[in-house]
Amino acid sequence: MKNASIILSSVVASLVAASGGACVEHDRGPRGQLALAVAPLELEGIGNACYDVAVRSAADELVWSRGDPALSASDGDTGALCSDQFGNAGGGNIAYVGPCDASEPTHNVTVWVDSLWASTSPFGPLSDWTNPCPYAASGTSGCTLAFTCQENEDVAVTFNLVIMRQARQGFFDVAVNFENIFCSAKVDCTYPIDGGGEQNIELVFDPATGERVPSLVFAFACTDGDPPGMAASPENATHLYLDDLVLACGGTNYVIDPAAGVGNLYPDGVGAPSPIRQAMVFRGRELITNDGEDADKFYWNVAFGWNSTFFDGGTPTCQLLTRATASHGPLVNGATPFNTDYPYIDVNVTVNSGADIVCTQHPLGGQAPHDGVTTAYTGLLYDGTRFAEIMLQNEGAPSGGALDTHPITWLQVSAGGRHTCAIGTSDAVQCWGWNIYGQVPPPTGAFAAVAAGGGHTCALRASGAVECWGLDDYGQAAAPPGSFTVISGGGSHNCGLLVGGDVDCWGQDLFGQSTPPAGTFAAVDAGGFHSCGINAGGTLECWGLNNSGQSTPPVGTFTAVSTGGYHSCGITTGGTLACWGLNDDGQASPPGGAFVAVTAGYFYTCALTSGGALQCWGLNAWGQASPPAGEFTAITAGGQHACAMTAGGEIQCWGLNDDGQTTPP
Repeated sequence: MKNASIILSSVVASLVAASGGACVEHDRGPRGQLALAVAPLELEGIGNACYDVAVRSAADELVWSRGDPALSASDGDTGALCSDQFGNAGGGNIAYVGPCDASEPTHNVTVWVDSLWASTSPFGPLSDWTNPCPYAASGTSGCTLAFTCQENEDVAVTFNLVIMRQARQGFFDVAVNFENIFCSAKVDCTYPIDGGGEQNIELVFDPATGERVPSLVFAFACTDGDPPGMAASPENATHLYLDDLVLACGGTNYVIDPAAGVGNLYPDGVGAPSPIRQAMVFRGRELITNDGEDADKFYWNVAFGWNSTFFDGGTPTCQLLTRATASHGPLVNGATPFNTDYPYIDVNVTVNSGADIVCTQHPLGGQAPHDGVTTAYTGLLYDGTRFAEIMLQNEGAPSGGALDTHPITWLQVSAGGRHTCAIGTSDAVQCWGWNIYGQVPPPTGAFAAVAAGGGHTCALRASGAVECWGLDDYGQAAAPPGSFTVISGGGSHNCGLLVGGDVDCWGQDLFGQSTPPAGTFAAVDAGGFHSCGINAGGTLECWGLNNSGQSTPPVGTFTAVSTGGYHSCGITTGGTLACWGLNDDGQASPPGGAFVAVTAGYFYTCALTSGGALQCWGLNAWGQASPPAGEFTAITAGGQHACAMTAGGEIQCWGLNDDGQTTPP
């Protein structure tokens, strides 16, 4: 971006239209996107600048607008775009992302300078300036330029008011048809330049300097294709659903909440996640029509500016992750329809390679190196009985613009050495925490179960096949063939139950922990250096390291067993607990009472009472033996942390959190 000494306003816009994806129910064709940047006069004493904007088609049809040019912000124009919300405040710059329509390529964009505000007491609107783009009830009003919305090309539109400031940004691309829902999505970090090559998008302002910095833009817009004559109502309005945007960098997830507001999300940059300086949200209705009636189109765009110092030397690779979908009217409880193979947009874009930003232009369905934005479907449940539902975290509707946040609903959780993995309602695996061996990023697709080990992870497909990833120094990430019903991850080995009840183990076998006995089993669990199982008769059998008696189980019949670092615990058929092995920290001295689940960590143990309460005992140096209060349905213990699930599918974790292992997404 080239800057000159600004005396009066310069408005710069750039757009790129969608290719393909014309709406069947509409006379509209491919869509485009307008990225608007306003760089006003830089004068002493300016604390804020506000603008009104309107985009119209060649037929003078209003596409979208912000603010009322006939009403000043000082007199109640709450829709004006002001730099304290959409820009760098006193610098008076704003940035805004909105759509254009490539089916009628010629458009007009009009900007009115609404007001300038003092930065010192009495902090009111200023009157000692000449408006270069004033409102007029008749005749020429505002500053207007025509531009052509072209498919797959960036077209720069510049308002030369006194001194030009160039800042070209291009965004939108391909459309996808969700049955009667029409959506577009794209991720962009660059725009193409004349003669070939690409240029970084510089859109978002660094709050510390007031300058635009290299930026990423995620753009998402949909219309639900209401037929002509259908009256608009909350029941049939287009609704958008969008997960939080996550920058997954190594073992740390940095979350940007698109429901946190509009404009700048982090005043003065305070609270911005480490990889970025600022994030901006743009959300609203596009006022296109279908046969003269409102087409009910809604857009939800997010941009953030990079923190260049974060990416200096030794930075792990970051992925931008999110999901988005839309519906005709609100979804029940925010979940996709029951037993419906429902489409959604899946985003997984690589941001950087070391210190270099490698994110480029990523249209929906793009091919490498422009891939990462795809259309996916919810797919079948792991047992193949019906299609799965997914519940995205945030909801937006153009009728009133309300935003509702829906938490992720989890189905299973597993705590490993220093990382945690879980399966949500989409049956996809998500992991967080320590990632030095690649044990956190899971394969794509639906899974029936997940088991986090010491430095590796394994998961079970609906077909019974096992897939593993992460540390493989002993073959623990090299899953054997076969059809499994249960899997368990240990320190450097795993065990599972095959169809028919045989046990198969793989990985480290220095102490015989991966050499199970013959016979039929009902349960199996892999620990630090030993394993235990419940045979068909209900009695316990253990194998592997036995230096502390951890592989010498008590007699009796059991319904559950769990192996820790150097101790083991089980639940008897009467519901009481029994533990054996190392007891230096009291980890093998369980409380009395009735229990329904038990999990052994490295030097501590946790269990779930018949009433749903948690109890833990043993080493508590990092709070791993101090569980939260409440009612829970499942429990899992890792190295020095543990997690539990509520009946509503919420995960709560506690204990050591040096790598984010107790901070679920």
